[in-house]
Parts: sequence; structure tokens; C-alpha cells
Amino acid sequence: MIHIHTFARYREKLGFDYLELKTPPNSTLADLMEDLKLDLPNNALFAINKRFSGLDTQIKDGDEIAIMPPVSGG
Repeated sequence: MIHIHTFARYREKLGFDYLELKTPPNSTLADLMEDLKLDLPNNALFAINKRFSGLDTQIKDGDEIAIMPPVSGG
């Protein structure tokens, strides 16, 4: 089981703030996004277990995934 959290405007855009799912072995973050049919901009940020990750990162049972919009500051 993986745990997905969404943050900021992505909570409203995606329609959930927390989701638990089972994923097939050897899945990547890109596979998960495709399976969920999530329509996210190219600059969306992802973290797996509190580490920023690319879409090619493999996910495994027990992972915590965060989906967040890009941040800026000043």
C-alpha cells in the first residue's frame, strides 16, 4: 500500500488530500500518475518519503508520496 498526499492548490484540482493505493511491483511514479489519470502541469513537484523525486523513480509498498505545486519565494 502506498500513501499519496496532495498539497496547496493540487488538493482542489485533484479532488483529494490523501489516498491509499496498492500498486503493482516495479511501478514508477510515472506509471502511478498515468494509472490515476492525473492531469498535472509539467512543473509539478513530487517527493517520495520526503525526498524530491522524478517521474522515473520506482515506488514500492509503504512509500509516502507527496504531490505539490512549484514553490517560489522572495
